[in-house]
Amino acid sequence: MAGNYPAYYSAVRDAIRGVGPNPVTAEEAARVVGLLELGVQSAEQGRVLPVSLPMPWPTLV
Repeated sequence: MAGNYPAYYSAVRDAIRGVGPNPVTAEEAARVVGLLELGVQSAEQGRVLPVSLPMPWPTLV
């Protein structure tokens, strides 16, 4: 489904309606949050921060 936005949003719709699985796993979503948090830290520190793969789970505060 990569790059196929109509199929992605159809899958989101189906998941909301309860007739299909969520197209994004909790792990995938958490890793995106981790990247976003790393971007904020990078901007605050004014430097490039390395990305460690696999991304660790973000800390929930």
